[in-house]
Amino acid sequence: MPGFCFSIDYTKEQLISELSSHDFKSLKNLDLLNESTIGSEFISPEMYEVIKTSINDKDLTRLFMMNPINKQKLWELALIKTKMWKSYDKLDVFIIPHAFGSLLNEKIKTFANMWTPHCGIKFNFSNKLPAEITIQINANGVNSSLIGIESLGKTPSMHLGVGNATDIKIQRAVLHEFGHALGCIHEHQAPTSGIQWDKPAVIRACALERWTPQMVQHNIFNKYNSDITNSRFDPDSIMIYPIPAYFTTNGYSVSWNTVLSSTDKTFINKAYSLI
Repeated sequence: MPGFCFSIDYTKEQLISELSSHDFKSLKNLDLLNESTIGSEFISPEMYEVIKTSINDKDLTRLFMMNPINKQKLWELALIKTKMWKSYDKLDVFIIPHAFGSLLNEKIKTFANMWTPHCGIKFNFSNKLPAEITIQINANGVNSSLIGIESLGKTPSMHLGVGNATDIKIQRAVLHEFGHALGCIHEHQAPTSGIQWDKPAVIRACALERWTPQMVQHNIFNKYNSDITNSRFDPDSIMIYPIPAYFTTNGYSVSWNTVLSSTDKTFINKAYSLI
């Protein structure tokens, strides 16, 4: 599985703190979040009334008294909203100087802005700091990105292992990592994926790329429990890893996706139209 990528996100404790201080300070924000999950049953009528009362009373005690299952759902629902770029229509991007030539920078710029028509955010590649996203280039094929606004103040916030890569591999890596930079998580970690992992096989293969079992658990096996991914599992998503048949117990596989799927475009448009 060449071209590994890993993402980094907050602990659940940080998420619930952001949830309390940002998303649920007004009924308007609560209603926007509720509307974005209609049909998914993640905010039940009972939960909605508890949160509404907490807002009206300016008392978050009830929120923290929720049972563990409901708290878990709220943590996951908070994830994408707390990490998205509210009030931004442009993000400055700085590529740390490297030895792979200026043409590579132009390719990264072109591929990154393939997201722009669907989310409304333009990536402005700058030759100076500060920048919202800072990229370090290498040639080891390992890619990573902080998620959404976690990139602020981090240098680098993204690694692209595409120094000697072909154009199609550069496109794949850039689209995937900039998906993370916009707030997306891995599609194979969606609750609806149903992938039957052969966990020992995956761990063995990832160990060859110097991944620890903990990294594999975080980036491959763990599932999210909310509508922060496409509402239906999308094997064509740019946010899914390629999955060889020997990674699964039933021979299921996913190809190496290199373009935004129609569902990727619809999802990111919906996500950014609701904040």
